[in-house]
Amino acid sequence: AVHAAAAAAAAAVTRALEDGAQGSSEGSEQSGSDEDDTDPRSVSTYASEAEEVDQLSVALRAERARRQAAGQAEKARLAAAGMAEEARLAAAASEATRVAIVAD
Repeated sequence: AVHAAAAAAAAAVTRALEDGAQGSSEGSEQSGSDEDDTDPRSVSTYASEAEEVDQLSVALRAERARRQAAGQAEKARLAAAGMAEEARLAAAASEATRVAIVAD
């Protein structure tokens, strides 16, 4: 899902850049006119794509944070399991020592 979101964001940015390049070359051909050459649809499209990129960026950051938190939780779980194993081994060694002392 993260890769699909990144691909969609890249495609949206690429489209916006290509459309911008076409618009600037078309505008230079009509440089004699005093009219506003801005197509309201393209401004709306760019705004929509920018909003989509922003939303995807937020989703990517959230996913990255979730994965980082999951990784930290896994490290903590492994550390706790290691400490529990050490405690179990220490208890077993202590019990073995007690049995050896009693057997003497």
